[in-house]
Amino acid sequence: MVVTAVKGVFKNLFSVLLYLDKPLFILWVKLVWIRTDYMYNIININKMKKTLSNILLEKMALEKMLDFKFESTFWEEFSIAEDYSGGIKEHYDLVFSQWKDNLKYLTELVIVLNIKTFLWFGVDDSIGQTYDSLFKKTDSYALDTLKGDSLHYYLSTTD
Repeated sequence: MVVTAVKGVFKNLFSVLLYLDKPLFILWVKLVWIRTDYMYNIININKMKKTLSNILLEKMALEKMLDFKFESTFWEEFSIAEDYSGGIKEHYDLVFSQWKDNLKYLTELVIVLNIKTFLWFGVDDSIGQTYDSLFKKTDSYALDTLKGDSLHYYLSTTD
């Protein structure tokens, strides 16, 4: 019933547009085409393994379990990057270059990488190994460069 009604609306709309001048008909075709692209993008987004709401729920549960409030969005960013080949390493390079001088964000980055390593080993070892190598690289950078109170904060938070 609904399909028949929709077909009837499009048939009537199409017959009206045929009697109008050409620019309006082209405009109508472009609008339909844009809408199709929009629908295509939504379909691609829906193919992601996790939704953003699930990622945020994971983060909230993690914060409660660790009794630690994340200030960054590293958890969400890396969770999204997992859906793209090479996305984890590329995103890490970007994040590390931007935030390696910020003590709190560097500490959070190490925490996120460590937990992601733990979660992915046994599920997808290639992703787990990627996270493990990035964790070791970031941890050694932090231990080599941080001094005094900064090092104390880092060690006490990541312990």
